[in-house]
Amino acid sequence: MRWRSLVQDVLGVRAVRSGLWRSARQLSISLRRYRRLEDEAHEVRERLERNILRAGLRLMKGDRAALEENVRQRAVSVDLEKLYQLQSEYFGLNGHLQTLRQQRNINIHAQSKVMRGDGNEHVEKGRQLRDEIAELEDQKSVLERAMYPLVSLLPNTSHPLSPVGGYENVKVIRTHGNKPVFDFPVRSHVDIAESLGLVDFSSAAKASGRRFYYLTGAAALLELALVQYAMHKACGKTHTLKDNVSTSARNLTENIIMLPAN
Repeated sequence: MRWRSLVQDVLGVRAVRSGLWRSARQLSISLRRYRRLEDEAHEVRERLERNILRAGLRLMKGDRAALEENVRQRAVSVDLEKLYQLQSEYFGLNGHLQTLRQQRNINIHAQSKVMRGDGNEHVEKGRQLRDEIAELEDQKSVLERAMYPLVSLLPNTSHPLSPVGGYENVKVIRTHGNKPVFDFPVRSHVDIAESLGLVDFSSAAKASGRRFYYLTGAAALLELALVQYAMHKACGKTHTLKDNVSTSARNLTENIIMLPAN
């Protein structure tokens, strides 16, 4: 009986080792996938930040007084003086960088025309231009990182007819129908939902900011039921449902990603 017990122990150890190996392999695959997605997300975010920066710089090329007035009317706190100073440095550095790149291209073209061994002068000049360009590109990146937090605070341009101020300054242009009169205290949908425990504003505000909410209890179940109903209707036709855990295609990720305000 001892040998049977020993065999069972050995088999048990092998099973544990096999299970640990599979778990370690799955963990390794998950970590590699996570790092890949993290790198792609970082690259997408950098691209989006560059696009936001370019849009802000185009906006700043317009009427400065109009931009300052729009910032004041929208009650946005942004240091425009510092931003315009950084913009001036950025454009000056970018112009110098373009000049050096043109010189590098001319030097490469000239070097290709001379005999081998006679182009040492062009080779040395090419190295010098390469080092200068690399240094200026580093300075450009520093300026971009300094400008982005300020540019991202620039508000959208308000319509000229839009009233300045809060909700109390809203102008009613026209009304349709007659306002109903009730014989009981009227409550908003927000008050009703909160009293029934259907929404959670406080938790959502901590995670996503003001005016966001989480559906809770019966409201959350209702939303899931509606999604389930819609999926069943779609799959009953020609639609094939796919469970996409993550989106890694860069062009798709760029379209769905949302940058936080801060």
